[in-house]
Amino acid sequence: MNYVFNTLIQLIFYIFFSISLLGYGFLLKNRIFKINFNFGEIGILGFFTLYIFSLIINFFIPINIYLSLGVLFFGVILFFYNSKNIYISKKLLFVLVFFISFLSSLTINLHDDHLLYQLPYIEYKQEFKIIFGLVFLNDYLAYSHGFYDVMAMFKVPYYENRLVFILPVIFLMFFIFSIIDYYDKKENILSNLIIFVIFLILFKFTRSKEFGTDVPVIGLLFLIQIYALNFFSKKNKTYFYKMLIMFSLAVIYKVYAVFALFY
Repeated sequence: MNYVFNTLIQLIFYIFFSISLLGYGFLLKNRIFKINFNFGEIGILGFFTLYIFSLIINFFIPINIYLSLGVLFFGVILFFYNSKNIYISKKLLFVLVFFISFLSSLTINLHDDHLLYQLPYIEYKQEFKIIFGLVFLNDYLAYSHGFYDVMAMFKVPYYENRLVFILPVIFLMFFIFSIIDYYDKKENILSNLIIFVIFLILFKFTRSKEFGTDVPVIGLLFLIQIYALNFFSKKNKTYFYKMLIMFSLAVIYKVYAVFALFY
């Protein structure tokens, strides 16, 4: 019974986190970028918005649990406010992806370093405002991955930070939603790339412990390639703007993403 109860709780938070992220994705899309994004891309934009909020807020105050809950519930309000603008194509595939991604979140295997620097970095943000010179106490706490700044916003009562590591899975789910929407049998190269990426995820990224929070960065790099193929084949500037947006987020998450410029 405990396993069933815990699964139900995780499903509730999985949906809650996803909806809140979508709400903030709509905020960034409607207020700043004002270009067309599909359902999955809007979810990814939500990660971008919360990174910005996390960084700005933490300059002044710690990201405590009350602040986190307020931010997350406001994201849910934004989602329902924009719900009339939601359009999902290939609905059956979307349901299947959601189901598989949630199941994978139940068996998530944490990276060996999660106690060495991942959770400590997140907890520092939640207990203190930005500490300059923290790296001199522990060089593992140097700024290395912007995804941890987002994870710091998802502390919840009782479970605290035990659910933050489902966020890379949610990101991967939004990524798959994004690329499914670009599948087109008429575009052989693009369609083959999308099929390759999906099979790569199914067979290689099943061991989340091996990749940790690098999975979102790898997903963004694949997404940039898909935009590039669309841009050069359709000559649509929207894809170029999307490349810039996702490239910026990838570099924020991991500096090595800058090498995307060369390919």
